[in-house]
Amino acid sequence: MDVHNVSFYPLLLDILTDISEAHFVAVDLELSGVPTKRVRREVGKPSLQERYLETKEAAERYQILQFGFTCVHQDVANNKYILKPYNVDLSPLIQERGLEVERIFSFQSGAVDFLLKVGFDISRPFYHGVPYISRDESREAREMHAKRQDKSAMADIQIKPTETESLAFLDRVRSEINGWLQSSNTAKDDYININPIGAEGGNEDGAASDGLSRFEKRLVHQLVRAEYPDLVSLGKAGFVQVVRFNKEREDKVAADRKRELNERINRQKGFRWVVEALLGSDITRLDLRECARDPVTGEQVFADMDEFSAQFHRAQTLLRGNPRVIVGHNCFLDLVYIYRTFIGQLPDSVEAFQRKLHGLWPTIIDTKYMSTHNCGDISPVSSLEQIAAQLSAESVPKIEVDPQHDKYEAVEAFHEAGYDSFLTAQIAVKLSSKLERE
Repeated sequence: MDVHNVSFYPLLLDILTDISEAHFVAVDLELSGVPTKRVRREVGKPSLQERYLETKEAAERYQILQFGFTCVHQDVANNKYILKPYNVDLSPLIQERGLEVERIFSFQSGAVDFLLKVGFDISRPFYHGVPYISRDESREAREMHAKRQDKSAMADIQIKPTETESLAFLDRVRSEINGWLQSSNTAKDDYININPIGAEGGNEDGAASDGLSRFEKRLVHQLVRAEYPDLVSLGKAGFVQVVRFNKEREDKVAADRKRELNERINRQKGFRWVVEALLGSDITRLDLRECARDPVTGEQVFADMDEFSAQFHRAQTLLRGNPRVIVGHNCFLDLVYIYRTFIGQLPDSVEAFQRKLHGLWPTIIDTKYMSTHNCGDISPVSSLEQIAAQLSAESVPKIEVDPQHDKYEAVEAFHEAGYDSFLTAQIAVKLSSKLERE
């Protein structure tokens, strides 16, 4: 099943349910670049630490363009496995405004050339990709928000004695504020608007057609902050409004801004809801109203929120504190990229990465290792396609594809992440059964 930015939230509850009921989840990625093999002077294979550092460097530079995962449900009563593959393009862009998080990424010419040759649409992640934000990026957004709210930390504009126009502007603003404070109508007028010269003030919603410049607004805010501790300046469209300090109002404004920030982060979180579900993390902050949308148009639709809540609660109960078993094929690289993309900074040593990774996912299975372990010093065939072909005759255990996820039943789509995760899931089921019989 293809999932894009419009259909993601309408499908998210079903995705979370499928993950919560999965015996294991197979994953695969398509990337904007991969590690470059370096010229080595030493004889022999590179160490695991060297391989890790090469992969770490690539993961910090390149982007996950597509994330495929297949939820595998074990039907014990009927002795069969039911597969539900998903194929998700990921957007590299920060789509929510105001988070002040920048994301720098690259495209590797060789990787792009390969993707184009297999029919991958490079523009699709940008136009139709599902957004995401990592744990580190969420933390960065909150830290930037806190700094913005701390007015004492703002750097002042230093006005030189020769900048006569700026000094005259400050004198005018100071005079207007002082006049307002001394006016007998101060009790009646709860505010004063600082407008450009020649504009009519006093209207709470009105501003001059040519408003104050950003520089002038900063000067007003700076003046009020420095000289009028009992007043507060509020930026408006084209002017600045000065009001008396009110702790209750300011606390409410701060709480509203924090709530709005959390809502923006949660909307940008996007695909990370899926990753957090795979990790068995707390996902109770998901706004279920976002799921009440049409999967084609994205428009809000009527939904039974009690039913949504019940479905979400069932999934969350199964997921919380219970990380899914993750299966991949030759998945060391994928795991490094997943950690860097959704969790945060990678540690410097492979041992530290191993500890952190297994702290998140205690059980990880690699089907390439399963198929090549104890096979001697001559490596057998190990590509995903080759192993799938070798196991195609295996009829036990029975594998079925959910009718709503039948995209790959009659179509081969190698190097599409969803399809490759679908093959990985089949290999894991068939190969484990074959190895057990042997």
